[in-house]
Amino acid sequence: MENGTDVSLDTLASISNALLVPVSELFESIEEEAKEVEIMDMSKEQLIQLKYRKTITVSITLLVIAAILLVVLLQSSP
Repeated sequence: MENGTDVSLDTLASISNALLVPVSELFESIEEEAKEVEIMDMSKEQLIQLKYRKTITVSITLLVIAAILLVVLLQSSP
């Protein structure tokens, strides 16, 4: 990538996933219409996955908080 060589869409997807952004955010513009459609489709799928991950993260966080509160309440009761 750094020296201007072509990179596969899978590699770009891996990079964008690590950055928590859709692959389309890695480009200012896309010259080939077919590539643009492919990248936009992948970006839509990534956005769905990111939303799902956030939902799972929030759910797990709430479960952990509930478990901590339960432990505290059980320890403080006579």
